[in-house]
Amino acid sequence: MNIRVTLEVDGPADEVTAWLAKLPSSAGASVSATVWTPELAKRLIRRVSDKAATALAIMSDHAPVISFEQLQGEMELDGIRIGGVLASFGFAENAGFPRPYTVDREQRVYIMDPDVARVINEAFADEDD
Repeated sequence: MNIRVTLEVDGPADEVTAWLAKLPSSAGASVSATVWTPELAKRLIRRVSDKAATALAIMSDHAPVISFEQLQGEMELDGIRIGGVLASFGFAENAGFPRPYTVDREQRVYIMDPDVARVINEAFADEDD
């Protein structure tokens, strides 16, 4: 049986991050929250493939939620190919970058916090200048 618990914590980012770090994960490790900055977003955009950056831009434009099908349609890719594109975020994560979105396979959606999306959109705008 799976149980899903959603917490909403309000406060300054550093205090919320410190509080979240005290929570154990299912593996017993600490949980950490990422404070997204324009520099972090720009570094991630430069780190992932061009197609992954395009997928990120689409996700951030549709935040907080975009369906698998909508992202695939906008990128004109099937499920297998979009998986290959999004693997770039896994490689970035292995290199120490946080993932800016979560995946809900049950609902078949990608979820991005609107505040993260705003920072990412600003980073894309800066890269275009």
